[in-house]
Amino acid sequence: MPAVPSSCVFSAAPLPQTPRVVFCFPGQGTQSLGMARQTWKQWPRFRSLFNELAERLVSRGGVDLHRVIFDADSTPDAEMTLRQTGNAQVAIFVVEYALAGLWQELGVIPAAVMGHSIGEYAAASIAGVMTPETALDLVAERGRLIQSLPPGDMLSISG
Repeated sequence: MPAVPSSCVFSAAPLPQTPRVVFCFPGQGTQSLGMARQTWKQWPRFRSLFNELAERLVSRGGVDLHRVIFDADSTPDAEMTLRQTGNAQVAIFVVEYALAGLWQELGVIPAAVMGHSIGEYAAASIAGVMTPETALDLVAERGRLIQSLPPGDMLSISG
């Protein structure tokens, strides 16, 4: 057996303190068909959080995330549906929030949270800055407004 280089050997010594965890939430562009499907099937906490927000979205005239993410075939039309800004942003937020809830139920409690773009809404919800319902409503409206713009334009909201 070849010798293992010393750079590949790790110590089993205990850490001086418990490591701290940071939840980092990405923005749009991270969505994919079937994302978190197995997690939804396997983990009741994830499923519960996902379903609560998905049902709220539908009740307010939004897309059915179960259909868009989990039930869609890998076809160009299904990919395009998920890539639409209004759908992608709510899908990313709901999956991020539900995953964070699952991790917390498993005992992984973040010392800090951070996010980029849509991920900022998940971070704010986990940090208690706003409820997940409020964040979902904001994300859905944000996605709707951005999707309504002609290609290449940007939107700024002040208030």
